[in-house]
Amino acid sequence: SLFVHLSCLQGRRDTNQDRVLIHQFNPETILCAVFDGHGGHACADYAATHMVDVLVQDGRLLSDEHVDLREVLRAGLETLETGYARLAQRNDAG
Repeated sequence: SLFVHLSCLQGRRDTNQDRVLIHQFNPETILCAVFDGHGGHACADYAATHMVDVLVQDGRLLSDEHVDLREVLRAGLETLETGYARLAQRNDAG
């Protein structure tokens, strides 16, 4: 059995801008991630909301027994960054 616990300390800001994601893909693969707000919650919200879908769409995590997890995560974070940058550009333009 695996037990996961979350503890959070807000700090000096009025609200906690960090986001936490815990997702079990299968019995052997659990993603635990913290997305730091860095002065705002929008990017952390986007990452926590879309990370699992990005990794599932990549396909390697669930289909390749010998997958390089660092490479899958690197590619996933790059995809998130690109997606968030596009969203931010649209919001700035609109």
